[in-house]
Amino acid sequence: MDARRNDQLKYTYGPKSLWLWLICGILVCQAAGITAWSRYSQKRDGEGNAVIASLVTEAEFSIDVNTLPTKPGENTIVNFMVTNYEGNHVSETLLQYTARLETAGNLPLKFSLAPSESGGTVDGNWIASGEVEGNHDSPPGYLRQGEKVAHYYTLTVSWPLETGDSDEQYADEIDYVRIKIHANQVSPESV
Repeated sequence: MDARRNDQLKYTYGPKSLWLWLICGILVCQAAGITAWSRYSQKRDGEGNAVIASLVTEAEFSIDVNTLPTKPGENTIVNFMVTNYEGNHVSETLLQYTARLETAGNLPLKFSLAPSESGGTVDGNWIASGEVEGNHDSPPGYLRQGEKVAHYYTLTVSWPLETGDSDEQYADEIDYVRIKIHANQVSPESV
């Protein structure tokens, strides 16, 4: 009886049963793996449209170098405007803009910027009146979206009398003044 039992044990726990257990294990792992990875292999198709808001800004001005102050006590007045439209095309985004008065800094020029009501009522969206330092941005102004808006400004470039330096020191100096308008889109909530 012991020999027969040994034969049964060999058959039950021998190499054939090991293969059976391995095949069952592979099938279980494969079934679990398919279910676990199936959520990552789903495919979704669809259509959509995206609209990009139109961004338009314009600025008009001109500074003739021959009209810049040439001695203490002189000044030059330049009128310019900043708009959020070009022709019939109006910006669809709220714009924040600044004016930068670029200069070589060779002459002791002072800059003063003031809104001009020739183009409409001045409100909190305009650049505030005041002096602007050369080569620095002005305080910001805002152009509302969806409607034509124009902001008119008067820039005064002056050479003050109280410079404290002799006129001869600046006799051969060359300088320039350039106005750069920088506009960018902002969120209405940030204003």
